[in-house]
Amino acid sequence: MTLVGHESEITSVLYSPDGHFLASGSKDGSIRFWETRTGREALSPMRSDSEITSIAFSPDGKLIASGTKAGHVNLWDTLNGQMLAVFEGHTDSVEAVAFHPEGNILASGSRDRTVRRWDVRTLEPKDVAFADLKGLVISLAFASDCSAVAVGFVATQEVRVWNADFEGAVIAVIKTSTPATSVAFSPDGLCLLTPGRNGMISWNWRSGEQLSTVFPALSKTISHSPDGLYTATIFDNSNICIRNAQSLHDSAQSLHTHSGGVNAVALSVDGWTIASAFGDGTVGLWNARSGEAVFPPLLGHSGAVNSVVVSPDGRLVVSASADNTIRIWDIATGAAVGEPLRGHSGSINALAFSPDGMWLASAALDKSVRFWHISLGAPSAEPPKPLLAPYELHSLAYSQEGSLIAAGDDVGYIWIWPTTQDEGRERIRVGGSWRTVCVRSVSFSPDGNFIVGAFESRIRAWDVRKQESQVAWQLEGDSEVLTAQFSPSGQHIVSGADDGSICIWDVKTKAMQHILHTHGDSIRSVFMTADHLRLVSCSEDGTIRVWNLTEVTLPASQSGRGPLSNLALVHRKGGWLVGASDELLLWVPEHYISNLDINGTTLIAKHKVFLTISDGGSCDGTNWTKCWRG
Repeated sequence: MTLVGHESEITSVLYSPDGHFLASGSKDGSIRFWETRTGREALSPMRSDSEITSIAFSPDGKLIASGTKAGHVNLWDTLNGQMLAVFEGHTDSVEAVAFHPEGNILASGSRDRTVRRWDVRTLEPKDVAFADLKGLVISLAFASDCSAVAVGFVATQEVRVWNADFEGAVIAVIKTSTPATSVAFSPDGLCLLTPGRNGMISWNWRSGEQLSTVFPALSKTISHSPDGLYTATIFDNSNICIRNAQSLHDSAQSLHTHSGGVNAVALSVDGWTIASAFGDGTVGLWNARSGEAVFPPLLGHSGAVNSVVVSPDGRLVVSASADNTIRIWDIATGAAVGEPLRGHSGSINALAFSPDGMWLASAALDKSVRFWHISLGAPSAEPPKPLLAPYELHSLAYSQEGSLIAAGDDVGYIWIWPTTQDEGRERIRVGGSWRTVCVRSVSFSPDGNFIVGAFESRIRAWDVRKQESQVAWQLEGDSEVLTAQFSPSGQHIVSGADDGSICIWDVKTKAMQHILHTHGDSIRSVFMTADHLRLVSCSEDGTIRVWNLTEVTLPASQSGRGPLSNLALVHRKGGWLVGASDELLLWVPEHYISNLDINGTTLIAKHKVFLTISDGGSCDGTNWTKCWRG
């Protein structure tokens, strides 16, 4: 993502302590404040009477300091953008500013070969920490653990490290291959980053050992996100790029987009956050109401993410990948929790939490279901032994009371096990087909009496109480069903098909009540929310939709606004939107249809296409000639 707004060269960029904002300073004399989720400006520009050379956030994020070419140090309030103080004392350009981690002291380094300190509480000068240094001070940074302060120099091309209180002898000297125009400690304080001829260099600053070249291009300033996952850098003087801090690739990491299909979605307990699993190996967190990204894509997996779940207490998001690992994320911060979970020898295709949140279960191509104890703050417990099946597993579900767990395989069987620790526990096998069918989803009814699975164009149900393979009942559609889930009340089943359609079925009558369109490719996951007011779906077309059932199930004839007023009920034939009587309504380029932002849904996608109908209604069907103006 490119952030545009400055009228001249950008000289500094910095993450706020909470990671929600980026600040940038420019030679145009302004500081701009950007939301990291959206790239929008959060405040009006903070303007100085001189070029901005450097910026720094206070540890609590409430203040921002800036150095200027005129030799001044300015202090600003980040809540309203007002200037609080102007510190004077330097006799040349202030090239670096940094807050002490405790937040009371601000340090500034200048081309006048001094480092000065300022008391933020009294808004008065404190002292001159260093005078008559051997080189022009060009950069300055404190370690977050208060262990050290690093100062970069131009002519000598080195970084010197002192005690954070500027007392005593130099602790370390790092010789750089270029002027040390920027210096930054890693969030854990163990590494120091400096510019080099071929990229940003990572050092063990205590030993002076060079660890790696982080980026293959020279950048002027660096800022780490608080969780250590991302780095913001300035390229070509005017572009701000966000990168994966662990990546060695040269491509910029988008702030809030993804590539590839969406393999799975899950909803947080409070209904506000959607977690998504992407085929490009990332995990997304989204505001379920606005569709905006809560954080940049969560990185860590090296293969497609196949499944994602939210813990029952709402604190964790867990993802499973084709790289044979499971990763845990803090839903409030987006940060990784602990190390990846390893144990499976094949792609992990499905996850499920036990209803009490004590166990996470995972099903994989290695024909096993494994259990993991990941509850925060709870004492560790010995997990149950893995459950083994004769075939590769693709889906997984717990019964609502937690006494049963079921997995679907790749030859048409559903395997059901009791979750007790009894040695003699027996598995139940249901399903089977006249030809091999992969069971991509399984779901228990809320009362635990039935289990359903998707088989070609059918949704089949078995009575779990009878422990027999005979089908109790089935629902049959026109397209291949890929996923089917009971509603929280058990009165409905929602299913998604390979043609992008979503069906809502009445369990009592076995009739299809509604069919919804708009996704442009196969549905990978769909479920109804606990309040029965919304559906959440994801598709191979790369989009996620949240459907307001009250709006999207209202027939166009009852809306009084014409057949195009409810596009959710309009199906497609090629690029045509087709009405209930198979009449052609409107042609839309096929590559736009998946991204139509329609009434009654919240669309999460890279791009959105808007179809606006005027107050006079639409000129659709036989009325298309009314569009002609002679």
